[in-house]
Amino acid sequence: VGMFGAGKKDDAPNIVATWQTLQNNKGFIKDFECVIWDEVHGAKAYVAQQIMQQATNSYLRIGLTGTIPKDPLDKANLTAGFGPVTFDVKAHELQQRNILSVSQSWYCNHVLKKLAADICEELKVYAE
Repeated sequence: VGMFGAGKKDDAPNIVATWQTLQNNKGFIKDFECVIWDEVHGAKAYVAQQIMQQATNSYLRIGLTGTIPKDPLDKANLTAGFGPVTFDVKAHELQQRNILSVSQSWYCNHVLKKLAADICEELKVYAE
C-alpha cells in the first residue's frame, strides 16, 4: 500500500490519499479501477463529485459514511459520484452482529466525572 500526499507519491497498486490531496490533483485518480472513500460525507459533496468525475476508469466506487447528507443537493452530488445507496445498515444492527460496540454511556460519564475531579484537585495544588 502506497501513499499520495504530504510531498509523497508512491508507485503502488493500492494508494491511500485524502480528499484534500485529490482535490488539488484531480487527474491522479483517473488510472484507478476501484475507489473506496471512507467518511465520504466529510468532503463537500460537490468536491467529491468533481474528484469522482476524473475517475474515468473506476468501475467500482464505494463511498462509506455513517451520515448520509440531508441536503438534497449534497445527496445528489454524492449519488452522481458514487451511485445510489446500496446498503443502509443501522448502528443497532452492527451492534447485534458484534461489529460495533454498544456504548456504555454510564461508564463514560463516571470516568469523565472522575477525570474532572482529578484535574480540579491538581489545579488546587498548583494554586497553593
